[in-house]
Amino acid sequence: MDVVSSIRPPLPDLVIHHILQILPTKAAVRMSFLSKQWDGVWCSTPVLDFDEGDDPGKYDNDHIDLNKILEHRKFINVVEKWLEFCDQEEQKQVLLNKFRLRMMRYVPGDYDSIDKCLSYVFERNVKELDISLRISRLFWGFSWQIRLGFYYCVSRTTLANAKTLTVLKLEYVRIKNLRLTKKQRRRIKNLGSSMPVDTRLLLPNLKTMYLKNVQFDKLALLYLIFECPSIQGLSLTSCHCENSDDFHVISSSLKSLEIEHCDSRTIWVDEAMNLESFTVSSNSSFLDNITLSDTSNLKHINVHAEHLKHLTVSQSHDCLKATINTPNLVTFSFVGFSKSKILVKAPNLKVTRVFFSELRDRDVLGFNRSFRHFTTLRDFLKNIGFSKRIVLYIRNYKALLFPEDFRKNFSSPLYGVKHLVVVMPNSQKEVSDIPEFRHALGWMAPSINQLSLGEENHQEYLAHTSLVGL
Repeated sequence: MDVVSSIRPPLPDLVIHHILQILPTKAAVRMSFLSKQWDGVWCSTPVLDFDEGDDPGKYDNDHIDLNKILEHRKFINVVEKWLEFCDQEEQKQVLLNKFRLRMMRYVPGDYDSIDKCLSYVFERNVKELDISLRISRLFWGFSWQIRLGFYYCVSRTTLANAKTLTVLKLEYVRIKNLRLTKKQRRRIKNLGSSMPVDTRLLLPNLKTMYLKNVQFDKLALLYLIFECPSIQGLSLTSCHCENSDDFHVISSSLKSLEIEHCDSRTIWVDEAMNLESFTVSSNSSFLDNITLSDTSNLKHINVHAEHLKHLTVSQSHDCLKATINTPNLVTFSFVGFSKSKILVKAPNLKVTRVFFSELRDRDVLGFNRSFRHFTTLRDFLKNIGFSKRIVLYIRNYKALLFPEDFRKNFSSPLYGVKHLVVVMPNSQKEVSDIPEFRHALGWMAPSINQLSLGEENHQEYLAHTSLVGL
């Protein structure tokens, strides 16, 4: 006789279902052993959390023993029991809000079980998916290249039915290049052009994605983002790209991008016109270059990268706030507005190039001699004034024509700059003979030993100004 039924009458099924819904999955599984009436009910809950347990820090220091291998087998048995219930007809109608699977001793032999898990959760229209598959210590003695072959691989087949996902968290997995093959492209084409574009993609409803300790095949990240037309938030932590290749992100829907401690030579964000926040934290010696292009709505930048050498921000919001802490930065290029609040900590910065976006609009140039424009411009220049060489690209010399009264009341913004270059269209080179303009430049950078007017490559100027629509 069951333990529960021998003590009191059985509880109504609705009550049992409610109890198991509010319990963690591990506790719900244990409760199922109390009575046959409870058996398998936990499989119908809308939130399932299979957690193998063990703190990662503690586990790293443990010795491999048979008991841990047996514990892992028991954990897999629980997962496989759930898979058995999923085969029942009534279970196929149950919807799933959230599914979490966290393994601490993943082995390649678990591959099929994970495949089945993902197949079932996608059939049940899961909205949030959290998968963490930490490799067993049994394989830690192998070289990195060999150990990478033991990772669970996420491919197009894996995500083929993930249409309802809104949140995706992946940890300790490998992501293959999701680029469509010729056969797959031909199949989509045959379905007809009237087919909605989103239904052709793998993750049409995904809003947020967290990737941690993920191994990317070459170009895998680029094509993964391409499959997410609705993504708004992306977080990459301790991820690695094949051959330390580029992290290339193209997304018109993305609003927030965070990259922390990832191995990549270049971070390139392009066509991200809705991106509002960009954060990078890295002590990797690989990271050399960050380029943000076509990010006209970018309002927050926070970059802490010890070995970064080149940073380019091409277009941003007029109220941009940026903190750039890069001790080894060599070049910094900025296309934006003088109202931007940029704090740069880069003691080794050699060259700073600035393209003022507002110079395309005569109304904000300060031609009316208003101090407001010049105060804003002075504050901007002061924040970049420690660079050894500063290049300013402007379309009209009057933008730098600080009034005499202003110069008497305010200190110079580029006091320590030794080399100042002002680049203008060819038609304005004659302004170098205007005394007032010379006086304004002398006040801006009183310590310069080299002043150049229009001597930078004019074609380079045209290329940058056409890029940003000046």
